Amino acid sequence: LSADPENEYFSDGISEEVLSVLAQDPGLRVAARSSSFAFKGKEVELRKIAEQLRVTTLLEGSVRRVGNRVRITAQLVNAADGYHLWSDRFDRELIDIFAVQDEIAGAIATTLGRRLRETGGGTPSPSGDGGDARARRTRQRVSVEAYDEYLKGRHANRNTRGVGHELGPPHFERALALEPQFAAAHAGLGESYLWLGIFFAIPPTDAFARVRRHAQRALALDPYLADAHWLLAEVALWHDWDVETSEGHIQRALAIEPYHAFAFMTRALCHNTCGRRQEALAAAADGVRIDPLGLGTRIWFLAIAFSVRENELTLAEATRLVVEQPSYSEAYRWRAMARIVGGDLLGARADLETAGTLAPPHVWWRTNVAVLASQEGNPGEVRRVRDELVRLSASEWVSPMALGQVEQALGDYDAAFDYYERGYQARDFLMTVFHTDPSFRLVPPGKASSVDEDPRWMSLVQRVGLAP
Repeated sequence: LSADPENEYFSDGISEEVLSVLAQDPGLRVAARSSSFAFKGKEVELRKIAEQLRVTTLLEGSVRRVGNRVRITAQLVNAADGYHLWSDRFDRELIDIFAVQDEIAGAIATTLGRRLRETGGGTPSPSGDGGDARARRTRQRVSVEAYDEYLKGRHANRNTRGVGHELGPPHFERALALEPQFAAAHAGLGESYLWLGIFFAIPPTDAFARVRRHAQRALALDPYLADAHWLLAEVALWHDWDVETSEGHIQRALAIEPYHAFAFMTRALCHNTCGRRQEALAAAADGVRIDPLGLGTRIWFLAIAFSVRENELTLAEATRLVVEQPSYSEAYRWRAMARIVGGDLLGARADLETAGTLAPPHVWWRTNVAVLASQEGNPGEVRRVRDELVRLSASEWVSPMALGQVEQALGDYDAAFDYYERGYQARDFLMTVFHTDPSFRLVPPGKASSVDEDPRWMSLVQRVGLAP
């Protein structure tokens, strides 16, 4: 409600911080941020919101900021009948912002706990672990300026992932210049570098080294940061190729925040790399149940379904996402990949063309186009894509795995394995799915066998060491 619309990052940050504190209560199932934020600014009946989020109680409120003072109103509503279970208003100086967040979350948890006891309800933790980290955690006071930069960085991470992903780090770095012991800012900076690596903006070795450094620093300052454990799980899986260590960090993240949707997705990826297909799909489904409207979790679910060879499921879920989010390019791209593997080349061509009009072309969209063109028997288009990627690689990071897959689509397995070997040496994070992604097993025209029948393929898979 602030006069300056630029303060949206601040109200979003306050909402997310309160949500995060509530999520650490093992007795509550709290819908993920990306799902609950889907209703921000929309006139939707409370009961419908609750149905889509799969919750029974809603927290809503407002934030008004004037200078260094903030007014937060909050009310807890029973979604079934609109009955107000609790409400309050908080007028505070920003220097006490963590205290007021904890106060709001504590009041809500107490109210809900009393109500659950009265009805005999409650929700067990899906992680099978417990411990109320909120009760054990003490957060240090930070300056208003540092907190402001931290919230701007969080806003950039959440709202520009994949496009403009370089916007987050400068805010976190300014926060840390002001408050070097600001644990959450270290975790936020680590997450920024994770997305910079995942979206090929910087080489993986550089990206994951920074993720590791800031996540470890965050945990040294605050051992109860679930996001920091999740980030270390990502590093262990994607860069260290160490599933056991990754699963250990996932377990610790879920002990702190039992409904951490991305921790469940990382668990699903661990299962997938080890050939545990049903466990992978179940963990991914848990992530979607926690975050049913989040585009990130739903795309990871598509990636897992595709990798475990559930092609009909991939098609169905991608189509559902296309219907619900017709401007989201990645939904079309994943449906196209499922269609290529399933032999529907006309449908795949339509989907990739649509995806290309909805977002700037990225490395993997280009690679998918090359794979499709190969299956269509159009080597000229495959060579055009290859030449584009080679030109790009002269000025920016291009995944060797992408270049290898394009050479493979041309039927040049020797050139493909040269790139795959470079990917291994560079610790390209996509080496982790080399043995599970069915698109790598497509046979190009003119070849009698798929690449996984080549002895060099098995050698690479064994050296990465993730396959069962």
